[in-house]
Amino acid sequence: MGDTMTIKGAADASGLSTDTIRYYERTGVLPPVSRTMNGYRRYTDPHIETLRFARSLRDLGLPVGQMANLIRVFHDGTCRDMRDALVACAHEALARVVTQRQDLERAERQLRAVLDKVESIAANGQPSSGLSPCACVVAVEHKAACSARQSRRTQ
Repeated sequence: MGDTMTIKGAADASGLSTDTIRYYERTGVLPPVSRTMNGYRRYTDPHIETLRFARSLRDLGLPVGQMANLIRVFHDGTCRDMRDALVACAHEALARVVTQRQDLERAERQLRAVLDKVESIAANGQPSSGLSPCACVVAVEHKAACSARQSRRTQ
């Protein structure tokens, strides 16, 4: 077997950590690599290219299952296969990002509303919990209840 490198060298060359490489191999995202007689993984240049591609997919935020599929296409497919698979994955990932952004924007609005309300409260020495919770707790609970009702209406 020509020039090979250890997992540490592969990690340095690919930008993935050794733990991530092991995880990807264990979960089937990456194909297994050959090992020396004493069990050390040995990575070749084609393995490094696969690891770099895996890092790029991870950086796009793709889930592990999609990464595994794209890496299989990387090894066994055509450019058309890759294009089709990437388009499908990118559409799904984009939909997730849009949903996450909407969730974050809703959380931001809720936090700003709670801050506006809580910062205007004149705090006193009253216990915050109990049968008559303090105004701060009431403000948070009210905002959470309103948000829950609004979420149910939009679903």
